Amino acid sequence: MTDPGVLRVPERDDAYDWRAAWLAVIDQTTGASLTSEWLEQAHPYITVRLQDAAR
Repeated sequence: MTDPGVLRVPERDDAYDWRAAWLAVIDQTTGASLTSEWLEQAHPYITVRLQDAAR
């Protein structure tokens, strides 16, 4: 039996449009439709390594 919390993704080649796939996931899970204008803008972000966050 497979764990329903695990997302199984079939293998994709380099031509697969992951950006479109993730935008669809965002749209379906949050209801937020990100427009092409939003995608064209720079967005600040921060990344945190788990090791640093656990200190």
